[in-house]
Amino acid sequence: GLPVEQRKEFLQLIIRESERLTRLINDVLDMEKTESDSVEWLISEFEVMPVIEEATRSLQALAAQKKVGILLVPPEFPIMLQADRDRLIQVLVNLLSNALKFSDDTGSSIYVSVRKEEGNVLFCIRDEGVGISEEEQKLIFEKFHQVAHTQKGRPTGSGLGLAICQRIVAAHQGRIWVESVLGKGATFCFTLPIESALPLRNNDLADPNSTLPLATVFNRKKHSSLHKTPNPASS
Repeated sequence: GLPVEQRKEFLQLIIRESERLTRLINDVLDMEKTESDSVEWLISEFEVMPVIEEATRSLQALAAQKKVGILLVPPEFPIMLQADRDRLIQVLVNLLSNALKFSDDTGSSIYVSVRKEEGNVLFCIRDEGVGISEEEQKLIFEKFHQVAHTQKGRPTGSGLGLAICQRIVAAHQGRIWVESVLGKGATFCFTLPIESALPLRNNDLADPNSTLPLATVFNRKKHSSLHKTPNPASS
């Protein structure tokens, strides 16, 4: 038979490919649901920062592997928001995954900031990666569009993650956009109204650990490598 180390490599490859296929299937199903307006929105009121921390923790292992720091810039005061908590996590994880994809392995950082802005909550995720051209920025939220170049030299993923983000944000009557200069990183921002136009569910049912059908399962384990920075100047 094969040596133990080689068998381990093959097993890890199979696991990675099965995870990739699962993500692809979930993306396609999520896109179908958002396009057919069949998503069951579970709206509750919650504090924003713990949700950002949860989304960030799910990517700490990958960030550590790439030697990329994820730095949180907390708001001056706690912010409460009415939204679908799990879908907000989905948007944040998609944007953070995108930022990691375009970050190099030489100790760069990703900055996550949040603040109130005229009846909305503004979220921004900034990376120090390769950036996105003006032409790509016009297409980046289209279905199946993949940016032509990443740090690995070729696009990866389903090309649906950002399109799904746009539909989730739009369903909450928010907006999402990107600001970037090629070679100088990119900043993805989105806003959500503080008071949801979608109906709130019964507070007795507002279990923060509840999940939606087809929603991504996120790692909720605590990581000591989670960092915060109180200085918003670098965001």
